[in-house]
Amino acid sequence: MTKRIKLDKKHIGLVTIILALLTSLSPFAIDTYAPAMASMSFDFGVELSDIELSMTIYILGYAIGQFFGGPLSDNFGRKPVVIIGLIAFIISSYLLSMCDSIVLLYLFRFTQALGGGFSVVVTMAIVRDLFSGNDLAKRITYISMFMMTAPLIAPAVGTFLIKFFGWRSIFIFLSIYSILVITLFFSYIPETLKTKNRSRIVQRSIKGYLELFSNTKALSLILASAFGFAGMFTFITGSSKIYIDHFNIPVEYFPILFGSNVILTIILAFVNTRLLRKTEPEKILNIGLIIQLLSGAMLFIAMSNTNPPFILVFMLIIMFVGVMGLVFGNANAIVLQSFPNSSGTTMAVIGVIEFAAAALAGFVLHLVQDGTIMPFGLMMFTCTIVSNIIYRTQKNKKLNTESELTIASLTGK
Repeated sequence: MTKRIKLDKKHIGLVTIILALLTSLSPFAIDTYAPAMASMSFDFGVELSDIELSMTIYILGYAIGQFFGGPLSDNFGRKPVVIIGLIAFIISSYLLSMCDSIVLLYLFRFTQALGGGFSVVVTMAIVRDLFSGNDLAKRITYISMFMMTAPLIAPAVGTFLIKFFGWRSIFIFLSIYSILVITLFFSYIPETLKTKNRSRIVQRSIKGYLELFSNTKALSLILASAFGFAGMFTFITGSSKIYIDHFNIPVEYFPILFGSNVILTIILAFVNTRLLRKTEPEKILNIGLIIQLLSGAMLFIAMSNTNPPFILVFMLIIMFVGVMGLVFGNANAIVLQSFPNSSGTTMAVIGVIEFAAAALAGFVLHLVQDGTIMPFGLMMFTCTIVSNIIYRTQKNKKLNTESELTIASLTGK
């Protein structure tokens, strides 16, 4: 068993807050940016769809950053990878504030995303290095709860900055925010991966990926969480269409409506930390997936109506998005608990699959758009159906540990 660094209660709280700030980096990069796209298309003299493409480029770069950042952290340690990622994010954010062409926008958004992916994927690996069991699920939930506050306030921050300072100030803000994070991280977070637990990157990466993908139970948990995330991302993509275009809600109220959908996530994430004192993570995960399935079904039925009641759609979206507070932390904690020696690689797989599922949902959504809000309800319902089916096909199977998979591969059993 890996010997963990012991932290006192005060240090545990500080480490949790710093890691939460780190995980909030990319949500801020996505959600503060969304209100700026119309202004940017005007300044660059391009179509709005050209600016929207930069969001897809960010998601791609973020996934690639996670894919490589996780294994690198298993080889070289957590701290160097986070520091390099944050430096790339800081520099890219500053360069974005000065770019004057769409090509440079694409380039710097990609490098910004790479840095963000490098940094964020290591966060949960650090948590896994420090905690285990239900305490691991609790810490992941705390961090996820804090991370969810970013979408709550980011659109309002972006709107404020655009109104008073212009869209370029958003990237200055992101640069300053990441400087704060790197300072706190460098000063207070220890290196959590001991030298004896590291191995050569190629061997570790291949071994880690093979072990994880051969574990059907672990893979089902990752995919269940990923398609739940894809359903939530569908709402994020269509939130402006749903609230402003369809229901004619004034734009100044958009941050409030958008943020309201995150409040229940934070509440349920907090409730989850209390439930974990007496209940196993998988039992809570199962309840969360059922609630999301029911709310997704009702949401699809409501959005299929030409003029659905706003309050009904609004409350169902809140339920659909909010229940991720019971899904995300528990699913990831269960998987991480079984792969203690390759936490970085495991988080890389989780991150890449999540964003791949979101990208797939976004692509299909683009194909079925018909000018109404029905496709958004259809896609959210489809995502939660897929999530539940995948989870339930493997629900009763044993989640093999990393060591058990290694022994099986050596003995051929």
